[in-house]
Amino acid sequence: MKRLSEEIDKVYFKFKNKQDLTIEDLKMLYEKNLNTENPKDAVVIKTIIETRNIKDDISLIYGWDKDKISTSLDELMTGDKTFHYGNIKLTGMDLLEDFAFPNFVIGSIESVSVEEIRNVNFPNQVLLGNIVLKNATKVFDTDFPFNVNGNFVIPNVVETSSVVFPRYIEGGFEALKLKKISNVILPIEINGDFIIPSLTEFDDISLPKTVGGNFDAKHIKRLDFVTMPYFVGGNINMPFVQEIVSTTFPKKVSGNLLLNSVKKMNNCKLPDAVGGTIYLNSLKEFNDSTFTELYGSLEANENIIYGNGVKENEKK
Repeated sequence: MKRLSEEIDKVYFKFKNKQDLTIEDLKMLYEKNLNTENPKDAVVIKTIIETRNIKDDISLIYGWDKDKISTSLDELMTGDKTFHYGNIKLTGMDLLEDFAFPNFVIGSIESVSVEEIRNVNFPNQVLLGNIVLKNATKVFDTDFPFNVNGNFVIPNVVETSSVVFPRYIEGGFEALKLKKISNVILPIEINGDFIIPSLTEFDDISLPKTVGGNFDAKHIKRLDFVTMPYFVGGNINMPFVQEIVSTTFPKKVSGNLLLNSVKKMNNCKLPDAVGGTIYLNSLKEFNDSTFTELYGSLEANENIIYGNGVKENEKK
């Protein structure tokens, strides 16, 4: 059974003894109110917030005009608010074409029944929350928030066109079924995992500059003139790629580089540093010049496994 967290306990002590709460106390309370996983914390937070004027507090914390703040879906739907506090759960009737969110949302945005998203004006920023579009299968002509402080999850989207995804995502990007994309702009920076396992090609798209976690694109078949992220903090999983041409891999990969099916590589630049192992299980033919060209700057070439399953340092 979880206990009351220390920071909530301190604020609760002030509340019970009728002491004034500081802006820092209030900011912590309202942030924890959105995403705490501690049930005891949740009860105490609700008890304190119910005695306060939410809009007054949010205005004090963030410096926003009180009259421009919404705290309910009904207020949000009026369309004349600039700021919103609270998690937003939308139905198909809510997320209509040309629906406009406030510029700033503190909380998560979740849609559970919308199948097609078109011409939706998402907030400029989503603070302290996720975007989860559970049942959407298509997204067209839509700009997502510039910045999302949580995860971006579109697990059932198959097709996107004329879409600008968030430029910066503090969490992960998950698009499990995405197969067709055209005229899209992917994020610049993803601090978590980048999961796009159903995509089969990277034609005409620019990949993120940074992926802080794993990069899973396991159904990509070929890499032609691709510039990969500069840094990947986990594994790169592309086990079905068979040919790689004129491709620049990340400068550093902290995990493994899985290219198990690659049979041909031309004019490629592999990472300078790999924290794990490079798997090239199907690459059976190479000579010293090819090795120098591909792996010359690699810091630890003993961590490369070739088609015969023998590490390079074991062959010498």
